[in-house]
Amino acid sequence: MTGPTPQIVRDTDQIRRLLRGWRGNGDTIVLVPLTDTPHHGHSGLLDTARRHAKRVVVSVFDPADLTQTAEIGRDGCDLIFASGAAPESTRISTAGTGPGDQDAIDAHTTLIARVFGQVQPDLAVIGEKDWQQLVAIRQMVRDLALPVGIVSAATMREPDGLAMSSATARMSGAERALAPTLHKVLTASAELIAQGNPVDQVVAATGKFLTDSGFSSVRYIAARRAHDLAPITRFNAARPARLFAAVTLGEGELADNVPIRRATP
Repeated sequence: MTGPTPQIVRDTDQIRRLLRGWRGNGDTIVLVPLTDTPHHGHSGLLDTARRHAKRVVVSVFDPADLTQTAEIGRDGCDLIFASGAAPESTRISTAGTGPGDQDAIDAHTTLIARVFGQVQPDLAVIGEKDWQQLVAIRQMVRDLALPVGIVSAATMREPDGLAMSSATARMSGAERALAPTLHKVLTASAELIAQGNPVDQVVAATGKFLTDSGFSSVRYIAARRAHDLAPITRFNAARPARLFAAVTLGEGELADNVPIRRATP
């Protein structure tokens, strides 16, 4: 059920005063940090957060996103924190954590580290759609010995399998019709890898199929170990793995990832 618009706080001292009151009442606090334009797929993060703690704080870094964040926050957020950008003089490095844009991952991880320091949550919920970011944040928490538990939330998908994102609203009708092919192809390719087919052959065939299907280009397709994103050449059932892809479609980009695992009988 949709509730009232949550309170918006812009000042670090103010949010700390509010959170001290919650902690004094014995409330557990979970943070949902949003690093991209808010969309309805983020409601799944709030659902996960509500299952793990009494108080839910959503952080947003771009003030332009506050209106959309407030609308989504009515589904289960107690407070929205407009935390602001991290200083350019500080940058956390998470080198080697995946196939995507490393600079963007490091910039987002730095933002997350800053808001962890401002809010000091007990838990934080990170979406599995950005699995590389999830791994980087877990690495950062371990390296800095931060007392924050990281909870992952499953990717929210449209009925046709397309991962929900802000890019959907900008697609043409033809692009929207093609977009779910990415998830379908990734799922089928992950099954081929799980059956023992060489990763390089599956990756090459997947890329060709996507470009032949009408995607503008393929930025990357990569099979990696789930916990540290090290490349794999063959599937090993004892080591969870995922298949990642990013493609361009018209003027936008789509990214997705799926687990590689043997089908259950």
